[in-house]
Amino acid sequence: TVTEYVNVGATTSFDTVYFGYEGSSGAFFSSIYPNGSVSSVGYNGSGQLGTASYTSPTKHTLFRLPSGHKATSVYTSFLSNGSRVYVATDQGDLYGAGLNNYGQLGDGTLYTSRTTPVRYGLPVGVSARNVSLLAYSTFVVASNGSIYSSGDCSDGVLGTGCTSGSRPNPTRVSMPTVNFSNSNTIPG
Repeated sequence: TVTEYVNVGATTSFDTVYFGYEGSSGAFFSSIYPNGSVSSVGYNGSGQLGTASYTSPTKHTLFRLPSGHKATSVYTSFLSNGSRVYVATDQGDLYGAGLNNYGQLGDGTLYTSRTTPVRYGLPVGVSARNVSLLAYSTFVVASNGSIYSSGDCSDGVLGTGCTSGSRPNPTRVSMPTVNFSNSNTIPG
């Protein structure tokens, strides 16, 4: 059986569809419209779709970016249990929504999940180039060649010298700085 939906007079073509899956609870899909807005549908039990609600939308609903910001990338992963979504913008900022019990959203708070996206606390003038998510930790490869992490630091997983506890403020990972002009130093 095939079911198709077509919007006449609206954008129906996307370059990429982003998929998230939260355990046995459900899945969600997001995509970036040509105008830079992010639209999602599906499971939203952690508020990860950034719609200012925990309601799981059955129609595409917009991720709430600040006025004037346009999405350039969306990040989520199976390893994050689908509990968070990050959106990088054309202004160099990174916004996240969803589960934040260990401070993994990187906005300086703990135990406060976010249904409205918050800015990941990279240093001023530094933008995100890539984002990788674990269940309770977030890693951001930044434009200055550094990697920043936040969230649960059990067993030193954040790579910042901590061995336990939560780190809600992004901290530079203790490793050599990446030189983006030298392809041998760029993380794969």
